[in-house]
Amino acid sequence: MNKIAKYSTFGIAAVASAAVFGAGNASAYTISQWEGNVSAVTIKRSITNLSNKPNNTFTYSVTAVSGNPATVTLPAAPSIAFNAATDGAISSGTALKTTTYNLAGVDFPALGDYAFDIVETGDNTAINKANYPLDNNTTVKSRRFIVSVRNITDANDVPTGQYKAWISYHEKTSSDNDFVKKDPSSAATFLWTSAAVRTYADGALTVHGNMAKKDDCFTYKITLKNPNNASIAGTSDTFALSATTGCPSVTNPTSIGIGTAVTVTLKHGESIVIGKNGTQNQLPVGIEYEIEATNRTDEYTSSIDNQSLTKKSYTTTATAQSSVLKRTKENDPVTGILLNVWPYVLMTLVAGTGAAIVISKKKQSERK
Repeated sequence: MNKIAKYSTFGIAAVASAAVFGAGNASAYTISQWEGNVSAVTIKRSITNLSNKPNNTFTYSVTAVSGNPATVTLPAAPSIAFNAATDGAISSGTALKTTTYNLAGVDFPALGDYAFDIVETGDNTAINKANYPLDNNTTVKSRRFIVSVRNITDANDVPTGQYKAWISYHEKTSSDNDFVKKDPSSAATFLWTSAAVRTYADGALTVHGNMAKKDDCFTYKITLKNPNNASIAGTSDTFALSATTGCPSVTNPTSIGIGTAVTVTLKHGESIVIGKNGTQNQLPVGIEYEIEATNRTDEYTSSIDNQSLTKKSYTTTATAQSSVLKRTKENDPVTGILLNVWPYVLMTLVAGTGAAIVISKKKQSERK
């Protein structure tokens, strides 16, 4: 692949153009012909590791490289928006969108080669950045396009007063010291990609106490709350829920939706997993959820994460969270009370008997 020419040649091209059109010519060079009819940079953005349609906007900046022949007024920077409410279904866990950055109508003040760097800047919302990271640049470190502006000449190679331009695409990978021109057959597209961050939550129940029964069944209400930032996930999103139980005549739900609540039944040693389908995590970061013990709280004390609670709220993070659920039923047996008191009763009886013996002997002595 061809390396980019050094940008010092831009100045030579600018001087040459001034010589042709006159040093005092201040008019811009409006392009009348784009090679291959391509006047735009194509931007593609993919998000992988998805089980639900994403909500996020990726923004981009376009910056002129130092050494260009002149200053150019560029169109507004491009962006790509994913909208869970209106976008089509994702395919194989990947969402893909395309936009173009069109340079048609841009005036170039001088002939020569104009280089521009294009960079992904991302959504300004912190929670969205947590869920949809920027392209991690492990493959492509930098992306650049060059607009080459030239005279259109006639059959005798004389300038016609009209101008043509073409766009070349360049990338710098981790193994490149400089930008490398892409093969023209694939030059129409720059691709940015990254994996969505997804997580899950789980909880395990244990039953304790000398009055507890391991086969007793307990219910918990699980609520996925609407996030403060509605763009984390669509309100129609549903996630897998797994809670297999040995409680008789009970079938636990297998899914839960944003803004809804479900009740699951568990007994000792059983657990619940929210937002994990096989090996794929599904819950976005920043989703609020709540776990609440809803039955037998008059018989059993409830604790969550070793705190005396019947209800606790969480917010999902990139690291999966686990809840420690406990039910306890404890009572001191009667025999235990007697064993605890008996030593003191025995001491009292011994002391009393000794005193009686002393008194008795004293009375006998007085009679004599």
